[in-house]
This record gives sequence, structure tokens and C-alpha cells, in this order.
Amino acid sequence: DNIHNEPPMAGVRRNKRQHAVDGVPDVDALIQKFVHMDYLLEVVAGKNEQLMAMNQHADPENMFYAMGPRAALEIGRVQIIHFCAETLEQPVDPTMLAEVEGDNDDEE
Repeated sequence: DNIHNEPPMAGVRRNKRQHAVDGVPDVDALIQKFVHMDYLLEVVAGKNEQLMAMNQHADPENMFYAMGPRAALEIGRVQIIHFCAETLEQPVDPTMLAEVEGDNDDEE
């Protein structure tokens, strides 16, 4: 039902909500919700010199996301590190944990 008879025309964008698949969440809307709730920070690459220096091939219009202040307070950086490692099926990076512990020592 959602397959069009003609291929899309170049430069024309369709409304994602009109063509959503049942049971698949609107990821863009969820990301914006988390940004609004301060769980994520949203930064336009071109407005951040450090991001552009780290990602030299990034389009200045690209959006980057980072853990927001609410996530840091409610969830914690250590738990985020463990979650990411588990999700990626990788061992936890001890240098990342040491960095977080070092930051915690500095705050005390």
C-alpha cells in the first residue's frame, strides 16, 4: 500500500508522517521530544567550531546530538557508557570510565 507507482522526483521531499509504517515510531519526533525534555543536546555542526574541527567532512547543516543535562543527572554517564557498550556488543572502554571517574573527583 505504501509503495508508489513512480520513483520520487529529485529535490521533492514527501511528508514522513503520511507514509509511516504501522508500528514504526517517528524517530525524528522522538529525538525532538528528548531535546525538548533536555535529555539530548542538539547542535548544528556549522555553529560549533570544535565539532567542525573534529568532523572535517561534516556538512555545516548536519545535526549532532549529545547527552543533555537531564540525562546526566537522572541516568548518569557511567550507566550511559555501559548501555552503549552493551548495545554495540563491545566491552566497556576502561579509559572512558576513568575519564568519568576523573571528572567526578574534580567536582568533589
